[in-house]
Amino acid sequence: MKNMAINGSLILAEGIGEGDIILENVTVTGDTYVRGSENNSIHFRNSTLATIIVNKNDGQVRIVAEGDTKVIEVQLETPAILQIPEGARIETLVLNAAANILGNGAINTARVHIGGTGSNLSIRPQNIVLDSGVSIWINGEIISENMPEETTTSIKNVKNLTPTSVDIEFNEFIEGLSINDFVITATLNGEAIELQNLSYDEVSQTLSFSSVVGASSSGKKFKITVSPREGSTKLKGEGKTSNEITLESTGISGRIIDDVSHLGASGVTIKFRSGVNNKDGEVVAETVTDENGYYSVSLPAGQYIGELSGEGYVTGYLYAVVPTDSILTDKNEIIIRAVSLEQIKIVLTWNDKVISDLDSYLVAPSLDGTSKFSISLANRKYEYNGIKYAELEQNGRAYNRYGIETTTIYRPIDGEYYFYAHEFASTTPLGNSAAKVQIFKGNSTVADNSFNVPEGSSDGTDWIVFKLTVSNQGQNVNVTEIGKVAKIRYTTDGSKTNLNSTLYTGPITVDKENFKLTAMAAKYDAIICQYSNVNITTQSIEEFTKSRVPEILNRISEDNTSIDITEENQIVTITKENDDAIGYIWENIDMPIHYELKSVTLADGFTLKNQNVIEWMNKKIDRKIMVYSGMIDCYFNSNFDTLKSQVSELVVSINGVDYTVKFAN
Repeated sequence: MKNMAINGSLILAEGIGEGDIILENVTVTGDTYVRGSENNSIHFRNSTLATIIVNKNDGQVRIVAEGDTKVIEVQLETPAILQIPEGARIETLVLNAAANILGNGAINTARVHIGGTGSNLSIRPQNIVLDSGVSIWINGEIISENMPEETTTSIKNVKNLTPTSVDIEFNEFIEGLSINDFVITATLNGEAIELQNLSYDEVSQTLSFSSVVGASSSGKKFKITVSPREGSTKLKGEGKTSNEITLESTGISGRIIDDVSHLGASGVTIKFRSGVNNKDGEVVAETVTDENGYYSVSLPAGQYIGELSGEGYVTGYLYAVVPTDSILTDKNEIIIRAVSLEQIKIVLTWNDKVISDLDSYLVAPSLDGTSKFSISLANRKYEYNGIKYAELEQNGRAYNRYGIETTTIYRPIDGEYYFYAHEFASTTPLGNSAAKVQIFKGNSTVADNSFNVPEGSSDGTDWIVFKLTVSNQGQNVNVTEIGKVAKIRYTTDGSKTNLNSTLYTGPITVDKENFKLTAMAAKYDAIICQYSNVNITTQSIEEFTKSRVPEILNRISEDNTSIDITEENQIVTITKENDDAIGYIWENIDMPIHYELKSVTLADGFTLKNQNVIEWMNKKIDRKIMVYSGMIDCYFNSNFDTLKSQVSELVVSINGVDYTVKFAN
């Protein structure tokens, strides 16, 4: 594209194939979305762009700003390589994913959110704004604190006014602004009012206050003026006044969250209809989310369904009951990002008021064609040689009345995939959960397949949903519903479990002298192995000895006399049948497990900044410590890549015995 002015948005879509993309002397006044270009570069030469948003689901994209290209804002929602040669300039760089920033150009302000941790920059921005706990590399130096160039700033704009908040835009970024630096005045129909419970969030630059909606304010015009407080050492200049809005006495406000980035989804249209199940009737109100995903709409009291839609998103819905005398606030919802043509997205939803925790598991073929990998909360991503093949992206964040988990197959591998859901609490029948699984193939915004949990599944905790068969190098995808709810069978004497073993219905009494538990999830005459790194099999019981049966997370009661094999935080013993059988073994270890971190050996080049690192790491050790085949698995509630790069080994004492822990992939 050459010598063009686009008064609106430019979308570089998923369908772009091989070859570099070049935009020369192009001006774009709206947003430029980058979603395509396979293993190639996108060049902006001597161009002027308002905002570039990189959101490519399957691997990195390389962006090159050449000549005197000027960009007001670049948002990296997915990993990318951004090259900024000398002469090119970016005013604001927003990192929501790890990125490599190369070149000798200029960046005014870099804002790095949690997903951008570990990014590598060869250009030092004038201002650096980091979320709590975030660190990045700049020219080989690790940066973990904000670095503002300026010490004072002025207000540029006051915008996005709602009945509960307003955004403030500054001419320069500085650190340490607080509510005490502002004077805030507000009016209703020109008459001054006092805002209550004022607070300021420095990261989002949002001023919040108690809702001004009420019977006395209905129909009145509301606006806010924000000015520097006299004596402030950080804020100078003149005040600015927001846009004016007309208040209604009732309505809805909240935020729409992207399921992949976990940040606000901008530009999402919400169409409201009266009633609970009215998805096709008359639209009574419509609104669009702002740049941070927030929305607000006036509606009379009653029940509503809101249809969510946006470029690159799956159509979704939110449900709301508007009260008779106020705004319904914090009505948040997740919107599902559509995938590209060759990808597959799986969405699990359930009624979280009935079942609090329903977890998804995808068991899939590995690249070697013989083994399996699994995607679950314990193993959220499968990568090989830096290429991502599958990932659990949204983990059970529940808004409104539904919980949700989303899993994406980025590069389908020929073979059989199995997907199932497991209920940890085991206190409510799965059939009452309203659980639903949807499959979206390619960039479809409506489900290609949809499955509801079978009715009458009263005694099962595992719902084996479907088998997905991929062939012809990922070109052919066939889905077969299984739809059966597995039942847990067990023995306590170490003998082999079969379909005639005891059906689990509640906590088991423990004989500590002779107790060896084996357990399985079974349906009819076939066995479904549970949890991470397993083969789902339909082999007969006699062939089952060579299958791997991973842990069932559970909990032992305080007196250690009973065990609930479906609750969290406890490991089930799987006894070793023979040399070929692989299982999680818990032998010669008293219950419960006691652990203590004894020492930390740092990798070359790292120093011990925190002298209390041992105490700190002790708090990070998860209670799930597994002993199997003579090895120890320790799980840490910490960023694994950071931990592995800085620590070469640990010594952990488990029940008085010291173990050396080395990090593996």
